[in-house]
Amino acid sequence: MQIRPYLTFKGNCQEAIEIYTRAFNTKASEIMKFSDLPQSPDNSMLISDEQKDWIIQATIPFGDNFMRLSDCHKERQ
Repeated sequence: MQIRPYLTFKGNCQEAIEIYTRAFNTKASEIMKFSDLPQSPDNSMLISDEQKDWIIQATIPFGDNFMRLSDCHKERQ
């Protein structure tokens, strides 16, 4: 059986990444922050300075499985 949880946070995803990578003795991959989003007129999501370092998505492998984590943008909480 494969386990693929997706955990969401309210601004403390980076802290959770550090905790889970230590717990599973692994490294996170595919970490993307809101500040990595290209700025364009088509991007209607307003990101505050506080949220620029929030995580859009990160992947943490453990065994044959993985989990994904992200911070929720305030409009989607």
